[in-house]
Amino acid sequence: MERAIVVIGVQQAGGLPLLPAVEGAVEALRGWAAGQGIPPDHVAEITDADHRPVTADMVFDAVSAFTQLPTLEQLVIYFCGHGIVNNRNEFWLLSAAPVNPNAAVNVAKSADLASTGRIPHNGRRCGQPSE
Repeated sequence: MERAIVVIGVQQAGGLPLLPAVEGAVEALRGWAAGQGIPPDHVAEITDADHRPVTADMVFDAVSAFTQLPTLEQLVIYFCGHGIVNNRNEFWLLSAAPVNPNAAVNVAKSADLASTGRIPHNGRRCGQPSE
């Protein structure tokens, strides 16, 4: 099975506290992906480790590039950073959030959109048991 992973790590979202564990989590996911046989060119890391803001466009571009691979069967999206729940909707906060509402990823809406894509989607999120 051909797989890919997009790892998103945001240590600093707006004025929220710095999350020092993000860098280690991204490194751990890199190791996990290698252990799963996912080749390095199928691992996209989007982080603010170099003090470059993480944007929605960066996430979109990484996901879009992998969805263009005709033989990809599974795409894992992993996020490490601040998040919020608003009206029972979970949001991942990218670098410009919470000040910029366009810098928040609506997890349920993203999963819904993914379910209509070419890559099979099982709808599981982190912490949910596999079938």
